[in-house]
Amino acid sequence: MRIGIIGCGLIGGSMAALFKKYMADVYITGIDPHTAAFKATVAGAAFDDYVASIADVPTPPDLLVIASPIDTVLGVIDQATKKWPSSLRIMELSSVKSFLKHPIVATSHHTIGFAHPMGGRDVSGLAHADASVLDGCPMIVCSSDAWLHDLCEQCGFSIIPCPSLEVHDEWMAAASHGPYIAASVLPHALRHIPESTASALGRVIAGGFRDTTRVCNSPTAWGRDVITHNAVPLRPLIDAMIDSLQQLKTAMDHRPADLQQWVMDAKATRSRLMDAAASQGRVV
Repeated sequence: MRIGIIGCGLIGGSMAALFKKYMADVYITGIDPHTAAFKATVAGAAFDDYVASIADVPTPPDLLVIASPIDTVLGVIDQATKKWPSSLRIMELSSVKSFLKHPIVATSHHTIGFAHPMGGRDVSGLAHADASVLDGCPMIVCSSDAWLHDLCEQCGFSIIPCPSLEVHDEWMAAASHGPYIAASVLPHALRHIPESTASALGRVIAGGFRDTTRVCNSPTAWGRDVITHNAVPLRPLIDAMIDSLQQLKTAMDHRPADLQQWVMDAKATRSRLMDAAASQGRVV
């Protein structure tokens, strides 16, 4: 089986390693303008060949995986549609989906399956890619295509069916993109502290700050793109976060007795969501 992977960073490189782990007789071509990175990394060994662009791919692959940045996905699908007249199977992995309800996608003769692996790290790049990044992770699948479900199961993913691209984005607002915003708010609020204060804080910051703000360390281009492309469900969530903070401030200023209820509500809701994850066999 010939597989082409467009976008050979953390997710693309990890998918390549995963294909090599679970599939026999697979030949993987990496498609990325930064081809020099392949030679210098262990993850690069998962690729049998690498080219700079779709235009350089000599033979149509049996499967094309799109793991490139969100802003590039529609352009990639358009290029693939124009380059290969015969229908290909395309596995699209972006972390936002609603923007894919676009004529470029709708008019393509290729069979496009929408999926999103719920794994990763708060670092980027092929140098950090490995099969373990995704192995055994949940895979949200927004397509009913049997080939896509079979492929995900073959590669060890736990499939989570999703009824629509819009529902996927609503899930991500609460489960991924909202947490990224929440983790970024505190560091952003501290951005103007003087260097002397930062130096003093560096001596006392511990696990609470590190763990709470960890996902703020995600690549900034990813953060910008998910906020931009998933703005519809994120806006009401941000409004709710602002309202929650305002309730906290009001309690601090005028109703101290309400503070206990505020922190109890927060803890109870977290427990409810973690219990729901545990009931699905998820280790979070």
